[in-house]
Amino acid sequence: MTWLVTGGAGYIGGHVVRRLRADGYPVVVLDDLSTGVAGRVPDDVPLVAACVTDRRAVAGVLRRYRVTGVVHLAARKSPAESVARPHWYHRQNVGGVSALLDAMTGTGVRRLVFSSSAAVYGVPARPVVDERMPTAPINPYGCTKLLGERLIRSAGTGCGLSWLALRYFNVVGAADPLLADRAPTNLVPIAFGALASGCPVTVTGADYPTRDGTGVRDYIHVADLAAAHAAGVDRLSAGPPAGEVLNVGTGRGYSVGPPRPDRHDRVHLARVVHTGGAGLAGPRAGEPCPMGKKSKSAPAAPRQPRRPARGGTRDALAGTVPVATFATLADVEDVLSRLDFPVGGTTIVGTDLRFVERVEGRMSTARSGGYGTVAGAWLGALVASFAAIFTADSAGAVLSMLFGGIMLGALFGAVFGVVAYRFAGPRGGITGNVTLVASRYELRTDPALADRLRGLLGHDNQTGMLLVDGPPTTADDLLSRH
Repeated sequence: MTWLVTGGAGYIGGHVVRRLRADGYPVVVLDDLSTGVAGRVPDDVPLVAACVTDRRAVAGVLRRYRVTGVVHLAARKSPAESVARPHWYHRQNVGGVSALLDAMTGTGVRRLVFSSSAAVYGVPARPVVDERMPTAPINPYGCTKLLGERLIRSAGTGCGLSWLALRYFNVVGAADPLLADRAPTNLVPIAFGALASGCPVTVTGADYPTRDGTGVRDYIHVADLAAAHAAGVDRLSAGPPAGEVLNVGTGRGYSVGPPRPDRHDRVHLARVVHTGGAGLAGPRAGEPCPMGKKSKSAPAAPRQPRRPARGGTRDALAGTVPVATFATLADVEDVLSRLDFPVGGTTIVGTDLRFVERVEGRMSTARSGGYGTVAGAWLGALVASFAAIFTADSAGAVLSMLFGGIMLGALFGAVFGVVAYRFAGPRGGITGNVTLVASRYELRTDPALADRLRGLLGHDNQTGMLLVDGPPTTADDLLSRH
């Protein structure tokens, strides 16, 4: 029973492919490699370089490999980019689902696991949501996922398709360094990219109705997400026809903001690494206030996530060993710049982080309403454009619908922004910049390169640590030993 995994060369897709292979399923991958990496696909798994919107190419793969089911992961996934390019997102994501369903219908494939998103919920009325919550996406990306679900549901009714749609939001971690997340818009790659360059990280959103003003998100380990997809494949392969939407999450929220001195028990992703500082900014375009998602207990998803969210960041350091500690980030960078060593295999970790916030001013009712007006206008324009495609019969009607949608959306957004500000509490009225300062910086590298780096640094301590119990080392002190 062969399964096609679209987007199987991607971050999540690579994990799903390996999990299905481990469960004994023959797999074939279709990926246009625009963001995927061919090296993530095992050598014994066929890789077809094609776009899922190409119906003929998809149908050819289904026939050639006698595919009996599809795990559909291929999609564009940036909320901010979807706001800037809504029609392109519609063509890629909704058009991809449509082309895939046409190809499946024409070749008699009747099983589909659809990778959806918790972005379909938009801004939920309560912090933890289940599948019964109303869907109200606030960005084009979420809209395309919801439209994809509706197309699949229609195919289930009209064409006898057996399907499951998995809604998840924030994915972290890696089962293998080769499969690590490299997307430039995702949180962990952003944090470690900033770590490598010494640039600050900006935490988007500083006025959410949460304890520290930043978003609280439900993070799921990618290996658990792959297991959820595999559970869906098991269900469709062995069970009766299905047609169901399922949440995939832990039901527990984690702050994306820096650690607060009085909240040592909370998990903060920013605590793990030092990136030369962290700043707070307004939410990204099309960004909902992310809330925890509760997994539904159902036969299609018998495996509950077992890896804590903090393990996702720990996985980013997996496969590295500590070599030395330094007094400042500049010292580490100075040493690496002057040594003949492949710096791409190194990681810098700040320890004993301290939180500093510089208060710049107050959030006002007018400012909050202004943010809501802009976001609402975008949403209104998007909804109106979709409606105009199917109902408008003239250019004047299109313009009229767009204008009305923008005005209604702006009004709704302004009201929502003001109400959210009023209920945000004291923290919602403050804006500022946040920085993290570490007392020392640990230099880590791949175990295969550790001895070489130790030799270049001028010490042969096989425990891998330099001056752990003493004062941190400066770059000049270390390099003067040669």
